Amino acid sequence: MPGTSGLDPQRQVVRAGLQLPVVVITGHDEPGMQARCLAAGASAYLHKPLEAGALLAAIEAAIDSVP
Repeated sequence: MPGTSGLDPQRQVVRAGLQLPVVVITGHDEPGMQARCLAAGASAYLHKPLEAGALLAAIEAAIDSVP
C-alpha cells in the first residue's frame, strides 16, 4: 500500500470501534514497526515472502482471539 504503513488501516479499525483481528503483512520492514503494530493490537506481523503455513497459522490465531 504505497504511502501507508500497516499501522494506518489498523488504526482505522480501532477508531471505528471494530473488534477485528489485524494481521500485518509487510514487504518493507522498518526498525521498530513490528513492536508498534503488535502494541497497537495486531494479532501478527509477518514478513514477505511468507510461507502459506505461517499465514494460515496467523489467521487461525487471529480468529481464535475474537471473543
